[in-house]
Amino acid sequence: MVKTKLNLLETLLYRSHYDDAGYMIFQNDSKFDIQGLINIGLLRPTTPSEFYRCDCFDGGGEVIWVDNPKFEKPIPSVRCGCGFYRIEPEEIQRWEIVLSALLRKIGEAMGFSAPFNEVSPRLVWQLGRRKRRDFYYIRCVDFDVRRTLRDIFLPHPTAILIVPTMADIEFIDCLPNRCFPIEEIGTLDDSLRLTIDMTSIDAELEPVEDEPKRQRRRLVKIDQLIAELKKHYQEAKDYYYVSGGEILPRPTQQELAKRIGTSQDVVSRCLKDEKGVVLRTLWENAENLGAILNS
Repeated sequence: MVKTKLNLLETLLYRSHYDDAGYMIFQNDSKFDIQGLINIGLLRPTTPSEFYRCDCFDGGGEVIWVDNPKFEKPIPSVRCGCGFYRIEPEEIQRWEIVLSALLRKIGEAMGFSAPFNEVSPRLVWQLGRRKRRDFYYIRCVDFDVRRTLRDIFLPHPTAILIVPTMADIEFIDCLPNRCFPIEEIGTLDDSLRLTIDMTSIDAELEPVEDEPKRQRRRLVKIDQLIAELKKHYQEAKDYYYVSGGEILPRPTQQELAKRIGTSQDVVSRCLKDEKGVVLRTLWENAENLGAILNS
């Protein structure tokens, strides 16, 4: 859901979703420090807006440039529900958001150094490495780019993804990676200095273990889960006979996690592990009457 009132940082982030990087317009954005943003390279002048917003029932209209012999240059005008009238050139002045400058400001606020490696054109950049994890910035997340993002990040489930807004989080459930929106962890102060709270990220990250050690730990969890499911099979068989033919529901992943003292995410990863064939078989058949009675 897009917010109706955005601060300066949120405005830059939401506008940068657009393929052409987005714009700021004097008529809509004069409350912001436009000149300050130009001075630090986040904005650059571009062509005037082609639409003028008005509070009439039409909502405004296209800008029409009218030649007038009294003036050296054509005069901007608009025709809308209020009629046909002249507007000031300043009102439709427009500036382009410089995506590379915004990216550099975000990366440096997180402690990384530009230039950043562009993994997918105008979509994904690798910012750097922190606590043995790779950090990436994704300009926008929507249905059109989900396949591209899956191809990039499914082989790298421990990578940390930084996205502009909370709206992007809604579309990124196709990936196993941890994801953090700048609008939630970043602030842009009156001097246009961007600060990003890295402690909130670090607090949620588990250290990345060496692959052999991590695999050994997972094998232990797989064995514990197998033991719990075998126990469930025996309880389900007993319950079937004493209840007159009812089947005991399979324990949820959350319940299994609680039993062996781990998280639901760990249980999910164990079920997907290539070494978890027996575990998956027990899990998939945990409500299969034939499998239960023959266990």
